Amino acid sequence: MNRRDSMKLVAAGAGAVTAPGMAFAAASAPLIYDGRFAAACAVAAGHTDAHDCAEDAASLWFARFAGQRLPIGGIAGFTTMADALVLGDCARRAGLRLALINGPADLEKSGLVHWHIYA
Repeated sequence: MNRRDSMKLVAAGAGAVTAPGMAFAAASAPLIYDGRFAAACAVAAGHTDAHDCAEDAASLWFARFAGQRLPIGGIAGFTTMADALVLGDCARRAGLRLALINGPADLEKSGLVHWHIYA
């Protein structure tokens, strides 16, 4: 088993978010997206707990997620790599982990990465 296979297992087990146009495995789990990108907005459109981090990812983390219990499905995201790393650092300080997931080609072309924060 290589890293890619293990990340797929983590994503499947944690209720990860799927590609745009597909159903969410964990529609009630929080989703952080970057509203500056149409592909991320398309993913967030059908989600019940979506948070735009276009302004400041760290501020969003501390306003919404810091000090809270991690939801059962974890926290999924479609953001830029810079925002993913900032959120990953915030999560690490809270004892959580960030997994980068290979997303659909259209998301990667737009400059977004798909990630998941889990315990």
